[in-house]
Amino acid sequence: KDVLEVGCGRALPGLVAVLGGARRVAMCDCDHRCLAVLMECLKVQEAHACSEVGVYYQLWEEEQKLLEDLTEDGFSGSTRHWSNAYKGESQKLLDDDTFDVILCSDGLYFSPQVVPLVATLQRRLRKGGLGVLTIAARRAIGITADVSQALRGAGFSIYHDTETTHEDVFDWIGLQSRHVVGFDEATVHMSYTRNETGENTVLLIKWADQ
Repeated sequence: KDVLEVGCGRALPGLVAVLGGARRVAMCDCDHRCLAVLMECLKVQEAHACSEVGVYYQLWEEEQKLLEDLTEDGFSGSTRHWSNAYKGESQKLLDDDTFDVILCSDGLYFSPQVVPLVATLQRRLRKGGLGVLTIAARRAIGITADVSQALRGAGFSIYHDTETTHEDVFDWIGLQSRHVVGFDEATVHMSYTRNETGENTVLLIKWADQ
């Protein structure tokens, strides 16, 4: 399978796909700082089961413009965005790149991101493909309902919709809800982490006509 992770950050789901033997894994983010760190991580990994791994710059708002063809002669120019403050040199996906699986793990922070994310799914998810979205509950009340409505309006069906907590997810994989925040030779310092509520919604999506 060809796998795309959007809004990847440190790209844990994408790296799991790499180790799981996906044919191709593309990890995308709009923050060049994240991409630079991720590229260094891939350099020190001597071998993996995936035949092709790539790190790419992607801005969902640009994907939306390309989908909607908002200018008379197609998309041109750059979009004003906070990530423009952090310059970097990262490759972009080809216009016709599509994927069997698209992952987005806790990538939505604000309601205005919903439509650009859904546009990205429309452009990049192949027919017969699967999208897996994990949406964290934040201060933007109702964002999950907004995402569901936008997905259905874009031609997707949601065939799994469940609310979970971080503790649920960690229980499923046999881990405690903690992570390492620092260490020295003698001790490892642990810290609990969660978003504002600790609740997540997992959406599994596919094209409605498949």
